[in-house]
Amino acid sequence: EKPDVICIQEVNLPAAAPPGSKRNDGRPRKRGEIGGDSKKAQEERSRVFAALRHPCISPYKPYWSLSDWKYAGTCMLIHRDLKPTEIAHVFPGEGGSGAEKHDPEGRISIAVIRGIEIWTTYVPNSGWDANRHKRREKWDTRVIKAMRRRTRLGKFARPLVWVGDMNVCKEDRDASHIKYYRETIYNIKRRHIKPPKNLMDRGQPGVIPREQARFRGILDEGKLCDAYRLKNPETDLFKDLTWRGYPPVGTKVALYYGKGMRIDYTLVSQDLEKKVVRADTLGRGKDLQGFMGSDHCPVLIELLLG
Repeated sequence: EKPDVICIQEVNLPAAAPPGSKRNDGRPRKRGEIGGDSKKAQEERSRVFAALRHPCISPYKPYWSLSDWKYAGTCMLIHRDLKPTEIAHVFPGEGGSGAEKHDPEGRISIAVIRGIEIWTTYVPNSGWDANRHKRREKWDTRVIKAMRRRTRLGKFARPLVWVGDMNVCKEDRDASHIKYYRETIYNIKRRHIKPPKNLMDRGQPGVIPREQARFRGILDEGKLCDAYRLKNPETDLFKDLTWRGYPPVGTKVALYYGKGMRIDYTLVSQDLEKKVVRADTLGRGKDLQGFMGSDHCPVLIELLLG
């Protein structure tokens, strides 16, 4: 594959900061630059820069959005033949001047290329407790507001491609073992947690019914098409699942081996729907073929723009 744009989520690199800075200390960061004072951080930064010089990657220019510490973060690698007319790291309408303002955890990167708005996001995991649920709900509210701004623009809204780790299954069929994730898991991994009484709040993050409903509401509000399902309408768990559990290492059983979810998406606005040539996942099967060492596989979308 030779993409025009590569979007990476959860880069886990700290932003550049004044010497001695610590997590959440309020000191200014250069969130578009990789930082870190320790010897380990400097070595890691050197490895990243070496990778960026590789012949396969050197044709791309990186645009970073980074957190205070090794957490979250996103990066867009844009082919140098393409010149983005805008770069941003917050949702449209949230204020700030261009690339200077960032989401504090680096969860958003946006570029406008050839009149198309491209978003990549690393969406917060809903977690297992009420505080984490509220945090995710707050994020979803931000996205809904961004979609409503697009709705108000009407025909003046730019075509949108939104890709990334959404940390949620749109439908139950996007999970391999829905009963395991909603019920059994409380008897295995989460014995110390009481299952919520409200069934809408119950389950493994990714298949909590309330978060699924909010995600579908976001797609409806933004009039967005799930490009993968557009091109792959039938359920095929061998290739649908973009997150999978690792096989056992040193034990006979691994909690999530052979299980997975489709939580990474390629979404497009309706005006791009007919231009989608291909939308695919690049990972296959329980042994993580094509996952390249991660528990998430790459996803791909190809559009014919003319």
